[in-house]
Amino acid sequence: MVPAPELLADVLPTARLTASGKPVPALRSDLRRIASVRNVGSVLLTWAQAAATVAAAVWLGHPAAWVAAFLAMGPAHARFAILARDALGVSGWKNLRGVLRALRARPSRPFALRLVAGQLVVLVPLALAGRPELYLALWLAPWLTVWQVLNRLRAIAEHAGMTASQDRRLTTHHVRQSWPARCLIVPFNTGWHLAHHVDMGVPWRNLPRLHRELVDAGWVTDAIVHPGYRALWRALRARPAAADAGGRRSAGDRRLRAAGRLGEPPAGGGDRGLPRHPLCLGETLPERLFITDSVETQPVELSDGIEVVSVAGLFGEAIRRISRRESISVLFS
Repeated sequence: MVPAPELLADVLPTARLTASGKPVPALRSDLRRIASVRNVGSVLLTWAQAAATVAAAVWLGHPAAWVAAFLAMGPAHARFAILARDALGVSGWKNLRGVLRALRARPSRPFALRLVAGQLVVLVPLALAGRPELYLALWLAPWLTVWQVLNRLRAIAEHAGMTASQDRRLTTHHVRQSWPARCLIVPFNTGWHLAHHVDMGVPWRNLPRLHRELVDAGWVTDAIVHPGYRALWRALRARPAAADAGGRRSAGDRRLRAAGRLGEPPAGGGDRGLPRHPLCLGETLPERLFITDSVETQPVELSDGIEVVSVAGLFGEAIRRISRRESISVLFS
């Protein structure tokens, strides 16, 4: 899925864009302005939409209304997730399990408690109203199921089949936006993801403006724009896994091929149960291999030589330090 080199126009820098695609300082200052009042309105509208969905299901009381509300809360959670900058792309249970783990780890416990407090903001009013089951049926269950599907589809449409590069056109897809997609999968201008990765400092409201700058400069052309999400998903499903148009394997394909060797016995046999993995090649094999739970592993039983280490505590402490404007370099020294 990586665009062929001949499709990538070499037009930067320009008078308005730097060599990386980022706007020049004067334009960047304008694009980075945050509309605080409008953002408050967006947050309030998101909560109002969710509340109206639940209220409509209760008022109508028909099974079809409950099913419709259950499905509609998936896009509602997508809006909450984008506002909260939370899109992990793992199963709902793994998200929930991560919170439970963070509660047990002292460094991440304050952050996890804030997450729990946020859930209580939803649960307590429903419980006081005598309808605590609404939290499970129309809040937690859609988050564990419908939103996870939408989130995974969105994540696939952002980077699947691409490769690591300083040229963001090689790392990120751009899909032509439509109102149904923006309402269901990519709210708050998330679909302008290529522009987001060109300059992550540009707030979501101004991503379409940045994208237009990239198009006007000739850096983004129709040749690398997908006509819609269904077209992109079909292309990804039909794309041979062997190599991209340039004969190079994508970063995702290389990771999958490496992950596929986890759990296989080492070359030449042996009884240590270590995987055949590039890190384990050489004259001397390590006794143990440590991997983190920051990415989802394949659904296979890992060998005795592999130990999964949780990063919940590290991430929690990093988030706490960032929120307090403290240095995180000490965590990695």
